[in-house]
Amino acid sequence: MPDQLKDIGTILFAIITLVGVLVLAYLTTRWLSSSSLGRRGKGIIEILDRQPAAQDKSLLVVRVGKKILLVGVSSQNITKLTELDEDDISAASSPSDQDFASALKSALGRRLGGRNWEQTDSQDGSNTGRYEDK
Repeated sequence: MPDQLKDIGTILFAIITLVGVLVLAYLTTRWLSSSSLGRRGKGIIEILDRQPAAQDKSLLVVRVGKKILLVGVSSQNITKLTELDEDDISAASSPSDQDFASALKSALGRRLGGRNWEQTDSQDGSNTGRYEDK
């Protein structure tokens, strides 16, 4: 009987030690993420937009202080392409006046060789339509 108690005590000690190590690892990672080593606070550089151009190339719109830059990024280097105005950014981010249905109609018309989709209401109340050549 004393050998069984000794074995149970050894197993409990191993489990408690394992739980303690896991708790310490968790607390250490939390501390590192909140400390200055792991912090990514809001600095003077802010990425406003990113547009992929190729597999490992992209364009970034970056705000550095009060300047807004268009930057080309590849796996080998970073190149400043131009400096943008705040007006350029606000004009590009504002929604267009064209609604989705109009945009879809014009896109379909271009895909179908310049034909326009004309929507008509039938007598039974259902919506139908047809393509009309320009």
